[in-house]
Amino acid sequence: MLPNLRNVKAVLSGQSSSTATHHTAASGMKTSIANKKECVQCILGFLASKGFQPCSAKDLLRSPPLQTLLDIWNFLFRMLDQNAYITKDNMVVEVPKFFKEFGYPHIMKTSHLRTPTADHQWESNLVALSWLCKLLLYEQECFGKPFEGVTQKQYPFPIGYSFGTNGKASISNSTVAQFVTEQATRHFQLYLRGEENSVQLMSEFQGAISDLILATQDSVDTKIAELEELREKTLGIQEELETFARTKEWIKTANVELKRIEELTASIRGACLHADETLKSHKQKLHEEQEALAMQEEQNRELEQIIEKQDINKNAVRELNQTIGNLKTRISDNNRRIKELEHEMSTSETKIQFSEDQLVRAQRALESMHESVKNFLMNNGQYAEAWRNLDVPAVNTKGIHESDMLGISPSVYMGIIEGIMNKDREHMRASSEARTELELSNQQLEDIGNSIAKETSETLREISKLFQMQLREEKESSVQSEATQVADAIRTTAKEELERVKRELKAAEEAVDEAKTRLKKQNEHAQASWKEVIQRYKEMFQTASEAKQSNCEALRGLITAQKNILRGSDTEPNDSH
Repeated sequence: MLPNLRNVKAVLSGQSSSTATHHTAASGMKTSIANKKECVQCILGFLASKGFQPCSAKDLLRSPPLQTLLDIWNFLFRMLDQNAYITKDNMVVEVPKFFKEFGYPHIMKTSHLRTPTADHQWESNLVALSWLCKLLLYEQECFGKPFEGVTQKQYPFPIGYSFGTNGKASISNSTVAQFVTEQATRHFQLYLRGEENSVQLMSEFQGAISDLILATQDSVDTKIAELEELREKTLGIQEELETFARTKEWIKTANVELKRIEELTASIRGACLHADETLKSHKQKLHEEQEALAMQEEQNRELEQIIEKQDINKNAVRELNQTIGNLKTRISDNNRRIKELEHEMSTSETKIQFSEDQLVRAQRALESMHESVKNFLMNNGQYAEAWRNLDVPAVNTKGIHESDMLGISPSVYMGIIEGIMNKDREHMRASSEARTELELSNQQLEDIGNSIAKETSETLREISKLFQMQLREEKESSVQSEATQVADAIRTTAKEELERVKRELKAAEEAVDEAKTRLKKQNEHAQASWKEVIQRYKEMFQTASEAKQSNCEALRGLITAQKNILRGSDTEPNDSH
């Protein structure tokens, strides 16, 4: 019924001591009977104005029946709360609770309500009823005036005001409510003394409202500027995130191309080494067979000369013929072996041609990859200078070392790539994707180590097969001895090469472990920095949002209060007429 009454609670609480003093002084000057009569007149007058007459003044003066008191309580309390219902059973709890909620300056004891109509208790209850009637009368006078007398244009009530069932505005904004409460306190004290000064109150209220509006407007302007600054920072962060996404795609493409280069280089290097070793072995064997054949022919000529010059018996001739037959058989075997070697040389030439074709394709792939990376870097405007100055790697079939085969040291090539990746990695440190990139890099390093081990094992198997084939084909002790020496030399070389590869692999594994540790630390630092930045921005956004919301609500409440004051000032002249 009366939504504004709760806004007066602070008024009554703030001036409870002064009110109590006032009532005490007044009670001291009046007799008990006169005080009771005054309270009865106030209560019955207020109830009569509301169309309710529970009893006569005589009955109310000397403790009426309990049911009459319950009817009065229910009537008054329902003006404040439609759901209020006081009975004999709950009056001891509900009545003190209700008076305390609305700031009654005296303490209502439970003993006052066990027998409220008793002679020694009735006066205190009568004073409480009189106080409640005065409070309702004051609320009606100050806040209960309807607005139908306003003839000017009606404006909608903004946020900060609500409406009760009787169509009267109530203040829901705490700041405005507190301000109105402070002003109402002074107005209520003036009203009690009969010295109300509405003009001065209105002037002070409008001045305070103007100052508060100016301060609020300055605060709102400041918060808007801060919000614009935060919005610009947010746009910058979004652009950095988009750049990081493009950089990540470039890194994936570069990693794929680099893996292809490494695979082609390893394949070409293995094929070239195998073909070169096979060709050298075949040439050596052919040279040895040719020397043995020439030596055998020389021996045959010497034997023919001996036969011509000397008289040799039949047994010697038979032995000689047998020796010659053995030599012819050996020559036939050597010729067959020569043909096999020629066939193997032809096969080796085919393999060499195939290897050269692979080298040509690898060269084209290197050129294509190099040009693609350069175009990509130039189009994106990132770190293209070092790559543009780098020559395209050229595959040299006659080279033995990696630098001779590629025309450039792999360390130089990888140094440029590492420099580009390091620059790009600086932009990746704030990304939550660093962990994924680290895992991909670790997997690539593991694949490289596995490919090195696989190539080493395949090389050893090929050497072992070659040794076995040579041992089966060589029957003579001299050839076996030479083959054994060659095999020992090759085995020694292979072992040294294997040891070297193992050392390189171990060094690579140590470098990989060190890189893992370093990247892990960088990733943890990047994650922590990124979370800190995100948290800081969240706090800034939250602070700006809360400040903006608070300022907007305060400004709306002040504007509404000002409009209500203006309407009140427009209504007063109409009321005076």
